[in-house]
Amino acid sequence: MPSKTTARTKAGQRAATPPAADTLVACWEDDPGDPRSQPPLVPITVMVPNQSAQPLPFEVSGPRPVGNIYQPGTSGFLYYAAACALRRTADFWGRIVPQGTK
Repeated sequence: MPSKTTARTKAGQRAATPPAADTLVACWEDDPGDPRSQPPLVPITVMVPNQSAQPLPFEVSGPRPVGNIYQPGTSGFLYYAAACALRRTADFWGRIVPQGTK
C-alpha cells in the first residue's frame, strides 16, 4: 500500500499528496444505475485519474483519499468514481470544444 505523505495547504491544513500515477483505483465503467439490478455491476480498476491534465483540468473538492481499491459505497470509492468519470468527460469534450474553453 502506498505511503501517505502530506503537504501544507494555504490555510495551514494538511492535504494528502496526489497518489502516484501508477496507483490503481476502483470506479464504475458506466453509470451503475439501480443498485438492486441483477446481475450487480462490478467495478473496474484504472490508474488514478490525472485531474490536472489538459485541455480541461478539474479539481474534486474535499480531501483526496489515498489511492487504493475501495469497496463501492465508501467515501474513497465515491471520490475516485467521480474523479474517473470527470476525467473521461473532460477527455471527451476536450477534443470537441474550442481551444481555450474553461
